[in-house]
Amino acid sequence: MTDDRSFQSLGLRNDLLSRLQQMEFTQMTPVQAAALPSALEGKDVVAQASTGSGKTAAFALACLQRLENTKFHVQSLVLCPTRELAEQVAESFRELAKHLSNTKVTTEFSRAGETSVQHEGNDPLWWCGHGPADWFPAA
Repeated sequence: MTDDRSFQSLGLRNDLLSRLQQMEFTQMTPVQAAALPSALEGKDVVAQASTGSGKTAAFALACLQRLENTKFHVQSLVLCPTRELAEQVAESFRELAKHLSNTKVTTEFSRAGETSVQHEGNDPLWWCGHGPADWFPAA
């Protein structure tokens, strides 16, 4: 890996780079520098770092980079173990995606036995229930 820890070195979309500049994010943190290049290539990444180290921004940037704004359907699903973490992650995504066209971030919560919620257009949005069997509908 190169010593260049600027976000520009990653080849991110201009709208993401502009947003990072507005947020005054100029250099990647160590966990971002280690994880983002592989994540942007679509590789699986496991990262462990302390709170506030930039983990959420790392995976959010990789996710947002891959979205195609001409497609009008759910392109990404992020599962979180708690409501509080889901809200924190969603807020990070919203901030980073603020100027991306056709990008919506929603936070949905499940209750026992529920697996989907109806939203605009009556298209089901699937989300995490209590365990893997609840995450997706039966085929």
